Amino acid sequence: MRRLSLVMLLIFLLIGSLGCITSPSAPTNSPTSSTSSASAISSASQSTPVNSSVPSSWLHNSTKYFEVYYPREVLENPVFHTKLNILLLGADYTYESFSKLFHREPERAKIFLYASKDSLKNRTGDNSIWFVNYTSNEIYVSLINITRFYYAPELLPPIAELAAGKRLPDYLTVGLGTLAFDIPANTTVNPETLYQVNLRNGYNESLWGSAGILVEYILQKYGGNELANLLTGQRVLDISQSELEDYLNSTFSKVTVRASQMNLEITPRMFPEEKKGLLNGTVLYSGINASSFLLFRKNVRLDVNEIKLDGNSTPFLQAFTLTIPLTEVRPDSAELRYTGDYMKVRKVIPMGEYLQSGFFGDSAFLRDLELFPFMTHSLINRTILTVHTHAETVAPGREVSPNKWVSDYPLDLNEYLGIPVFIGHFENVSAGNLTFYYSGISKETAEEYTNITQEILQFGIERFGRLPYKEFKVVYAADMWYMSASLFDILAYNADIRRFLYGYTYEVAHWWVPGTVVFTGKDWWFNMAFPAYFSLKYAKTRSENEYTALRNYYISTYRKWTSYGKKEVPLVDVENVYGSDVYMAYAVGAYKGALVLEKLENYTGREAFYTALQEFFKENTFKEGYLEDFVKLLEQKSGKEVAPLFQNLTTSTGLPG
Repeated sequence: MRRLSLVMLLIFLLIGSLGCITSPSAPTNSPTSSTSSASAISSASQSTPVNSSVPSSWLHNSTKYFEVYYPREVLENPVFHTKLNILLLGADYTYESFSKLFHREPERAKIFLYASKDSLKNRTGDNSIWFVNYTSNEIYVSLINITRFYYAPELLPPIAELAAGKRLPDYLTVGLGTLAFDIPANTTVNPETLYQVNLRNGYNESLWGSAGILVEYILQKYGGNELANLLTGQRVLDISQSELEDYLNSTFSKVTVRASQMNLEITPRMFPEEKKGLLNGTVLYSGINASSFLLFRKNVRLDVNEIKLDGNSTPFLQAFTLTIPLTEVRPDSAELRYTGDYMKVRKVIPMGEYLQSGFFGDSAFLRDLELFPFMTHSLINRTILTVHTHAETVAPGREVSPNKWVSDYPLDLNEYLGIPVFIGHFENVSAGNLTFYYSGISKETAEEYTNITQEILQFGIERFGRLPYKEFKVVYAADMWYMSASLFDILAYNADIRRFLYGYTYEVAHWWVPGTVVFTGKDWWFNMAFPAYFSLKYAKTRSENEYTALRNYYISTYRKWTSYGKKEVPLVDVENVYGSDVYMAYAVGAYKGALVLEKLENYTGREAFYTALQEFFKENTFKEGYLEDFVKLLEQKSGKEVAPLFQNLTTSTGLPG
C-alpha cells in the first residue's frame, strides 16, 4: 500500500532492537565529490558551488534543460529534499510537453529554489510562491513547507509558464499541479472566485484543492483538447458553482474505466553495471469503455514517449505524474510507450518513506512501473506482464512461460495498489500453495520463513476467512534492503524472522487489507489498524506474555509518538496527516487502531466480530471497503447497537478505555 509497508517494517524493527533511519547524504561543496547511493542527487550531476549570481554556499544540479540552484537547507529538510528530487526527475519532460503545446522550442533555463516565501521576496521583490523571468529564462520558486506535500504542486505552474512564455491562468496551472500530485480538497470554492483570485500569492488549501477539482471537472466533461484550448487562450470557459456542485454530487464524478485486460511489457537493462537501472516498456489496455478522455497517472521516474488510442498516435500533455491525451475519442484500446532511469535518483522520498524501486547487485525490485488510467476506479479483469531480461522474475499471478506472469483475478487498481516485479537470480522452496523465492540466505533459513508464513496464513484464514489468491509468493533478496510489496499475492521481506516476527506478521496481514479490500478517506486508518490487530491476535496464540509485550509496545509507542496525546488526531483524520507526521499516523492508525478493533471485538463478542470480518472481506473482495457496512454487519451478528460506539472511537482522541 502507499508507502505503508516499508515504514511499518522499520517501525517494527524497534521491537527487537534499537534502530535508526539514516537521512540521505548531503552533497559537499567539492566539484568532484560524489553522493552516496542513498542520496537523492544524480551521480551524473554532482552538487557544486554556484556562480557569483547566487550565494557561494548554494548547491547546484544540472538536467537536460535546467541549472537548478538551492541552499543547503533544501537538503536538510526532508520535504524540500523530496521536492528537489521530483524536480530533477520530472522537470525536463514536463517542460518539453508544455513547450509542444505552445509551439515553442524549449531553451536552457535556470531554477532557483527557496526555503521560504520571504527569502524569495528578498531576491525578486515579488510577493508570490513562484516568479518567472521570461527575458533571462529564470524560474524562482518558494517551496511549500507543508510536510504532507511530499509531492510538489508548486513546481508545475512556473515550468508551464516558462514554456508558454507568458503568465497563465492561476486556476489552470495550480489545478494541474494539485491534480498531478493527487492532493484532495475537503471543500470547494466558487469557480468565479478561482477565475479571479491570485493563487500564487500563497498556499491556501481550499483554493488550491478547489482548483484541482475544477480542472478535473473540465477534463471529465470537456476533455484534454478543451484544457489545451484554455491554456493557450483559445477559449474562455465559464463554469458556474451550481454546475460544479452537480458534478460533485452526481455519479459523473465516479466514472469507471473498464478494460478487459492490461498487458505490460518491461525491458530492464540491468546488466552490465553501467546500464543498470535503465528501463523501457509498453502498457496496453484493451476493451476500454471510457468517457471522452483518459487521464493516466504515472511514476515521476518514467517519461512517456508515445500514446496510441485505437492504434493512432495522439498528442498528449505530460506533467510530472500525469499524462493527458488531448484527442477527444472513445477508445477501445490505449497503448503507452515509456522509458525510465531508476538510477538517476536512487530514492525519491528520503527518511523512511516507501522504497518504490531499487537496483541492488544482481537483483531489482520494481514498483509503479504500470501506468493506470486514472479515474475513481480502473477495473482490470486480467493483467499480463512480460519482463525481458536474462534473469528470473517474480510477479503477481501465475507464470505461464519464462518471465511471463498472468493474473486472472479482477484487480481494483487504485492509488493503493501497484504491480511489484522482482528481477534477479532466485532459488525457491515450495510448500502447498506457498512458494518462497530467495537469494543470499541458506535453504534452512528459507524453509524457516516458509513454515512461519504458512502458520501465519493458517491463523488468518481460520479467523478472517480465505483469501482470494490461489497461490502465494514470498520474495527474499538479501541485497534489497528492508521492504515489503504485500500487494496482490506477493510479499517481499528482508529481516531476521526470529527477531522481527510481528513486523513480518503485519506484512502477511496486508494480504487481507489492502490486498483484498482497500480503504480510503475517513476509513483509511483501517489499512494500518487491521494488520496491527492481526499481529496482536497472532501473538496471543503464541503466548500470553508475547501478547502483553506487543500490546504494551503499541501503547508506549503511541504515547511517545503523539507526545502523550498532545498532537493526536482522531482515526478518521489519519490519512490527512500521514505525509506530515508518519510516526503519529502509525501511532494513531496502527497502534490505537488495533486497540479500537480489540475494543469492538470485546464489545460484540469474538465470534460475532470474526464472522462479521469474514463476511465483509468476502463481500468486498478486490473492492474499496466502507466501514459503515462493516458496522452494520457487526450489529447484525452481535445483536448490539455498535454505530454510536464506533463513531465515538473513531472521531475522538485518546486510547479506548
